[in-house]
Amino acid sequence: MTQKNKPDFMLVLVFIFGLGVLTTGFAQMTLSKSSAELATVTNNATPTVNQSNTKTQRTL
Repeated sequence: MTQKNKPDFMLVLVFIFGLGVLTTGFAQMTLSKSSAELATVTNNATPTVNQSNTKTQRTL
């Protein structure tokens, strides 16, 4: 009976490992996509001056 449980256990470990690899790959793909989009938005943005911040600095 012990021999029957070992292949099942190994199959579960392989499945969990594969699921982890897929999850990591998907997360890296998603993060690299959002980083590229963020870099594009940042490079196209025009700098603006925050008026409320400059007023606060003058009163100090």
